[in-house]
Amino acid sequence: AALELADEDVRPWLAMCERLLPAARRGFWNANARLLYDLQQVCLDHEQEMYRIDVLGWALSRGKRPLKRPLANQRIVLMSKHLRRAARRVPAVVIDDAGRRELGELLHAAADAAEQILRRRFEPLVAGALSDSRLSPDSVVERVGFRKLTHELLDGIVNRGFLTLGDLRDAISRNDLKSPDLSGAREFFAGDPLLLADRQLGVQLDGVYQRGPFYLRWMQRASSVAFGVPFGRVVTKYLALPFGLAFLGLMAVEEIVLLAFGHQAPAAVEPSAAMLENPHATAAVVQHPAVHPHLVYSQERMFWLGCVVFALINVRFFREAVLLVVRSAWKLVKGTFFDFPRWVAGLRPVAWFLQSFPMLLLRRFVLAPALSTAIFWGLLPALGMYPPLHRWWALWIFAGSVLVLNSRTGRDTQELAREFLTRAIYSVRVHLVIGLFTFIVDGVRWLMDGVERVLYAVDEWLRFRSGESRLVLTVKAVFGLAWAFVHGVIRFCVTLLIEPQINPIKHFPVVTVSHKLVLGTFYFPLSRLLQNFYDKPTAFTMSGLILFCIPGIFGFLAWELKENWKLYAANRSKTLRPVRIGSHGETLRRLLVPGFHSGTIPRLFAKRRRAARHAGVDPRVDKQVRFAEKLNHEAESLRHFVEREMIGLLEQSRTFRDRSLYVDRVQLATNRVSIFLGDRRHAVEPVVIEFAEQSGWIVTEVAEPGWLREMTEEDRTVFRGALAGLYKRGAVRLVREQIESHLVAAPLPPGGQATGPCRDAEMLAGRATHPYDVSPDGLVVWPYGHFESAVTYPLENIPTLSPKPRSLARAAGLGPLPRTALVFEEHSLLWEDWRAYWETEQNLSAIPIRLVANVELLKRI
Repeated sequence: AALELADEDVRPWLAMCERLLPAARRGFWNANARLLYDLQQVCLDHEQEMYRIDVLGWALSRGKRPLKRPLANQRIVLMSKHLRRAARRVPAVVIDDAGRRELGELLHAAADAAEQILRRRFEPLVAGALSDSRLSPDSVVERVGFRKLTHELLDGIVNRGFLTLGDLRDAISRNDLKSPDLSGAREFFAGDPLLLADRQLGVQLDGVYQRGPFYLRWMQRASSVAFGVPFGRVVTKYLALPFGLAFLGLMAVEEIVLLAFGHQAPAAVEPSAAMLENPHATAAVVQHPAVHPHLVYSQERMFWLGCVVFALINVRFFREAVLLVVRSAWKLVKGTFFDFPRWVAGLRPVAWFLQSFPMLLLRRFVLAPALSTAIFWGLLPALGMYPPLHRWWALWIFAGSVLVLNSRTGRDTQELAREFLTRAIYSVRVHLVIGLFTFIVDGVRWLMDGVERVLYAVDEWLRFRSGESRLVLTVKAVFGLAWAFVHGVIRFCVTLLIEPQINPIKHFPVVTVSHKLVLGTFYFPLSRLLQNFYDKPTAFTMSGLILFCIPGIFGFLAWELKENWKLYAANRSKTLRPVRIGSHGETLRRLLVPGFHSGTIPRLFAKRRRAARHAGVDPRVDKQVRFAEKLNHEAESLRHFVEREMIGLLEQSRTFRDRSLYVDRVQLATNRVSIFLGDRRHAVEPVVIEFAEQSGWIVTEVAEPGWLREMTEEDRTVFRGALAGLYKRGAVRLVREQIESHLVAAPLPPGGQATGPCRDAEMLAGRATHPYDVSPDGLVVWPYGHFESAVTYPLENIPTLSPKPRSLARAAGLGPLPRTALVFEEHSLLWEDWRAYWETEQNLSAIPIRLVANVELLKRI
């Protein structure tokens, strides 16, 4: 009954519970017992009504609000949460492989059924609350954004079981549907659309949506004056932001300088005659700490740096010029100290000389012993490991090194040491540094989510359930009243004071500079004030604790205000930007490209392979299932991405309104994502869109046109428009169809021959493209399929890309190309053009123009 199952669907559940019971009886609270408990909770959630005991609201309203308020929406949320929790326990359950597969299928089907029931019930409530708060769409793309906003809020309920004001604010700030400007003082006090939606969702989703605390609501009101009013935006964008960043930058550099070189000693105070005659004057001077002069910061430097930041933010030409200078400087440094020496070492005479027998003798009998001597005779004594040695020791160490390093044992030791150092450097560079940063960021996120879940769990426990006694009702009412204050204090302290201090992303430089200003300015005045009430050690301790926590508020405000800026339509990005896809905020690039805090999908495949290698340790527990579940979760996120960014738009279009498009399946590989788009009303092959990672680039193509073959060219043009938007939202940098349109091979001369995947007939007719690939050096092209020699287009950030070597490129007909011809990322898609295109499509049966001009997104069909 809870999941609307038929009688024949219940029997497998009964049989599965019987198979889980024997292992559940052994041990204490094992995985089998926990899973059965979760299933029991699902039944109780369905049978019991839930109520909120609101003593404080009842008292403040003088009895107008009910003391015991029913929470009709809470039951299905708890059912979905317990089913999802039970599904996560499947890898740890003790059962045979066939039973584990059957259990997983049952739980996933049940969790999906509960999720669908939840979405059907809550979608009209969420949509109604958003509509009543003046968040109403005015165009096709905004209607799509409104639907996406609704589904993202439902995602939060499904994944966490509740929503907060922060979730609502973040969803609107990254959506195409934005809030209008503040209309006046009445709206300021009554609330802008965000605060109205906060109020409406608190009523419509009582028990599921948690209204924002008073300090967040008033922060939103204050930021609406700075971000939602034209004059406030001018002050923020042209004055506060550039000069505030200049101040923070200079103070951060000063902190680094002080940490590196230490504080300068203050100037000695010369005693004067007045001081010698009046001891109170001396005491007044001594009580004030010496003020250290600024090493970096000055008002003049802040002004000029603020002007530079102002130009970087608001002047596109200046910003591009600075980026060009930085890239050129990096290219010069890299070429001088890395590329040029590597090129010289790669020359045949130099390589022969470096590998020659005299150089081998030089390395073995001179360079390696000299390095060893420098370490043991010079470096280690300098570091204080032992006292300095006499100069004759250098000769003995050198002679001993020659003998030891050139023995069989010494050479083996060198090989092992070289291999160990190589692995150690790679581990420190790739795993330790990146892993440590990822661990801290993920740990802070896990901690905050844990605090939210614990607070919500206590709220949930204090809710009254049908069938409980009056004594329980009284106890929960009393504890609930006290818990309301405790909940508010904990949330305030953790959110504003603690989390910004331990989160490295929020801490530097805002919290760091705030510490310097607050502690240096208010520590001694506050300590003297507290000494009137406490003893001196207690006063100094209390003032330190108070002032140490206050800078967290500035870090919190800086982070929150960054998102508040994007709430308003006037602050919308002028171009389409990549969107978040993964549950942790990953874009498509961060999902696929390995690197610093990215590469989620290849990392999960690596962990799954590692679990498969250790699968024989305990045959009753399959750890691969855990990572398979996470990969399925990422595939579901990609499904939602395509459904909400592309299919939702096509459903609103005039051309595709009569079709029923859907995502048939999503296939994941270590560096590739394949999306299969089906049409329910036409039993034809699906359209396959592939996103791949190659050498750090996101490369995409329509691998199979499928049902696009049956459409007219005008209809395919509309599909190209939706595809261009999907590519921009997915941070695509290269499109294969665009590249291949510029690599069409010239007809072979009579008697010419092609090899590889290109056929002679196609080459003779000039219809095939040169084989190519994407490498770290750029776009590598093999003319006419001859893989003995290659032409490379360096995909650098320069206007014109010239192929190398020039002689081979000229012979193959490959000339210089503008960067826009090969790199899709170079084509900006303006928001106004995007909006106007789909508005025009509603009034015309066909769109004869392409949204992104001179870019081929589909192969010729």
